Amino acid sequence: MEKNTKNATTPIKFMKIKQLNIDCYECRGDLNSPALVGIMKSAANKCGAKVIGSAFQKYKKYGITAVVFLAESHILVSTYPEIQFAVVEIFLCNDKVDANVCWEEIKRYIRPKKIIMGEFYHDIRKKI
Repeated sequence: MEKNTKNATTPIKFMKIKQLNIDCYECRGDLNSPALVGIMKSAANKCGAKVIGSAFQKYKKYGITAVVFLAESHILVSTYPEIQFAVVEIFLCNDKVDANVCWEEIKRYIRPKKIIMGEFYHDIRKKI
């Protein structure tokens, strides 16, 4: 007897991706230091994410861009020390990993006086 697959439904899994975008003003931390990458890796570990790589670019005059690649996506920080400003993006594709724990660790290092935070959720459906 043949199995009827015409009416069979494929289960759908929902994945919620959390994205934090944080503008950091009047930062008092060292915004020109390669130590930021280590802080970002530590933040990833503290929130339960798995670090799989990193990249760092120091610009000629001022600032850096640092990226930590995660099994769950990425953490990115771009700094503008000449105006004491930094942008932080934490993008996590695992709802068991807490982006806010990650942010608190980075915040302790860059020490902003003021922040504007956007918190976004992306709902992804995929067949399993």
